[in-house]
Amino acid sequence: MTTSRLATLVAFITLGIATVFLLPKGGEQPAGVVRELPDSVGNWIGTDAEMSAAERAILGEASGTRFARKTYRSLEGYEIVVSLVLSGRDMSTSIHRPERCLQAQGWTLQEADHFAMALPQHGTFPVAQLHSTRPNKAGGSALPIELQAFYWFVGERDITAGHWSRWAIDNRDRLLRGVSQRWAYILITAPVPTAKDPKDDESVRKWSGNAVREFIRLLAPKIHLDTVHYD
Repeated sequence: MTTSRLATLVAFITLGIATVFLLPKGGEQPAGVVRELPDSVGNWIGTDAEMSAAERAILGEASGTRFARKTYRSLEGYEIVVSLVLSGRDMSTSIHRPERCLQAQGWTLQEADHFAMALPQHGTFPVAQLHSTRPNKAGGSALPIELQAFYWFVGERDITAGHWSRWAIDNRDRLLRGVSQRWAYILITAPVPTAKDPKDDESVRKWSGNAVREFIRLLAPKIHLDTVHYD
């Protein structure tokens, strides 16, 4: 092994050992979100929705993961489901990309995008948007069911919509601040209504996406704590 390689290896080992002493020795891990979803968001009324036993087990309820889920209905009868997952001691199981959950539920990802959500008097934060489909159980010539999903991750101070950027922020804070924060992810799913005329598919899809974006604009200030920083 060359001298330079040996020096690099020693540096990494030293850095790894040093992070142990920088981590908190106990107590409550800081988070950047509330633990309960609001009963209403603008004109949307929420009702509690249960997390399944399988979800609770997979996401690590036994290791301290906490959940909140509500179904929100607009005055027009449109429904949006909001799930909030606050990490427990084993963040590798409780916080992950929602693409994994959707795929496990039979959804096929068609496209993914990111955008900046602007909040008046706060700033902007990143949100990931997914468009997925799955076969219609009606079979035959029935059109596939479409789903729009939006998500973002919230730490004590930071918001990101990327798995690797969240990982980098988490390790930065462990190293430089000695903080092992509790990350949360917020997942919002909404079915795309079936257009009466196939020519209207795109306009209905756009209407659905805009409705959820407006919902996010109203929801975020209600669940983000004041410690959270915006762009």
